[in-house]
Amino acid sequence: MSQKHFFRVIMTSMAGLCMSVLLPSCSDDHFDVNDGGGAGGNATLTLWQQLSQRDNLSNFAAVVERTPYFKDESHPSSTYTLKDVLNGTQVFTVFAPTNEAFTDAQRDRMLEQLEAAPYDVYLSLVANHIASHRYNATGTGEEEFVTVNGKSATFDRAAKTFRGIALAESNIPATNGVLHTIATLSPFEYNIYEYIKVNGDVYGELRKWIMEHDTIYFNANASVEGGSDRDGNPIYVDSVYYRTNTLFTTYYGSDYEAANQDWLIRHKVFGANLEAEDSLWAIALPTDAAWHAAYDAMKDHYNYASTYVNKYREDTGNTGETFDGEQADGDSLQSLSLRMDLASCLVFNARLQPRQGENTSFWNAETFQATPMPKMFNTRNDTIILEKEAVSDVKPFIFDNNSSPVIASNGLIYPISNWNFDKTYNALDLEIKITHNSIFQYDQLGTTSCEQVFFTNATSALVTDSLLGSVYRDYFYYISNGNGKPTVNFKLIDTEHNRQVMSNLEYEIGFVMVPDFYRADPDSIVPATRNRDAVQQNVLRARIFFNNGALSDANADRGLSSTFDFTYSGTRVDTIWVNTKGAPMTIKFPYSYKNITRSYPTMSITSNASNANLRSNYQHAFSIDRIILRAKRDSE
Repeated sequence: MSQKHFFRVIMTSMAGLCMSVLLPSCSDDHFDVNDGGGAGGNATLTLWQQLSQRDNLSNFAAVVERTPYFKDESHPSSTYTLKDVLNGTQVFTVFAPTNEAFTDAQRDRMLEQLEAAPYDVYLSLVANHIASHRYNATGTGEEEFVTVNGKSATFDRAAKTFRGIALAESNIPATNGVLHTIATLSPFEYNIYEYIKVNGDVYGELRKWIMEHDTIYFNANASVEGGSDRDGNPIYVDSVYYRTNTLFTTYYGSDYEAANQDWLIRHKVFGANLEAEDSLWAIALPTDAAWHAAYDAMKDHYNYASTYVNKYREDTGNTGETFDGEQADGDSLQSLSLRMDLASCLVFNARLQPRQGENTSFWNAETFQATPMPKMFNTRNDTIILEKEAVSDVKPFIFDNNSSPVIASNGLIYPISNWNFDKTYNALDLEIKITHNSIFQYDQLGTTSCEQVFFTNATSALVTDSLLGSVYRDYFYYISNGNGKPTVNFKLIDTEHNRQVMSNLEYEIGFVMVPDFYRADPDSIVPATRNRDAVQQNVLRARIFFNNGALSDANADRGLSSTFDFTYSGTRVDTIWVNTKGAPMTIKFPYSYKNITRSYPTMSITSNASNANLRSNYQHAFSIDRIILRAKRDSE
């Protein structure tokens, strides 16, 4: 879309979607002048004068006269209306609906709405019928432009149609543009962000969260100066405003900082520009009641400590850096983190959901609604599936059984009365793949050795074909100490899925252990050729630490210790779930690490094999693939 079609004051989002903003000519603001974009004929009347003097346009004129000029959607002028704008020097084309199209009843409804929601009237009615520049219905060809509310429009000069609507009258000249009349209201659909903003009485919490991240600013470099005032300050004849919203970007940022410590909390975004008119998003839109219910249900899992130690610095041999976990940019860390998590998972790119069978085409609004989808991906690349059972369609769970979305200009809006995302994917579980990076203070292990063991092609084939199990990817870690018992500390953070430990959840603890003979000759994997001594067992002890290294006592009231032992038979790749008294043992963390960037709890694992064990095919060294923290659900 050509930039030349945007004149005078322009507001643009980060994604490049532009929306003209009307600006009055007044001495205390930026000036606008006629663009000379087409002859005004022998016109002697302004657009407002032409509009107000025509009896068949009186209803539209009545609303225009009372609709305030908006510098941005939150700041209406108290003194200027669109009457003043259309009576000025800035050049526009007005496609005015006749009284047949815009009836007395509709006029009265809009005038009443101006009292409560003036920007809505501006956006959906008045600005939907006005375009910057002069567009005469002469000649041939089609013109693509946007009306001043940012909505796309096609103007067919030869057929004399605007958005497919025939012009009733055309080419009525004005000193500051041209007036056409239409006998049908121009169609209007909110984009998703507009819909949220104008329905703040229902979706106020999400609206507040998004608008907190809006920034609207004047760009002097992109604007044109037209002299200076008596004090030497520049006066602009072409003013450009930019609006950015950090939530609409496609990356994570570190916006939330305390004392310039960028490791406080990572800023999660939608990864979707909700006002981009050329998109097809699908959004689960929680009502305030749904938002509050989800917030209350989850807030105990966002219980933050008063201070956190920078484990990233400790990991590299430094100490002493902490940050305040109670405040973040004037908002409590609990509120900030929880609101971010409630909002950031809600948006889906409807066009790019997984194809099924031989279908290779992109989805459109109709096929997206009609097609069952067993899994979906939101714009943050979370995989949305059901945990307990396979289903043919997850949309009823995501969109709360709402099968009748509101159609927006850039997607589908599904109002929801229940925020179900905690039920539809494993966002609470952690699975820590053992790598160099998951080992805490890897460079300070002393006599303990951590060896990454890769499968050869022959070994991989035997593992795959056998009943002995396989590891995640193609390697595991062999932990040993030539002087005795090895001890190693692991970071309890799932970096692959961006998941962290949360407070007041009961976690079952699992270890994916690997047979010692997986390191040996491939023949030893086959039971028939394996030497009896190739099977080595383990007795291991684990301890969990949190925050600044203090031993967790979260389970003291249950008679459980944060130190626990487990054994491994060494015969196959196996997930060992820690049990106590015949039941799964659970650990509950008193503080949350959710969304914290450089602090995390740790777990030490050491051999606890006795001398008697060592004489009976036990060993101190062990091989491990993963650590699993599986959160118990309310239904379990």
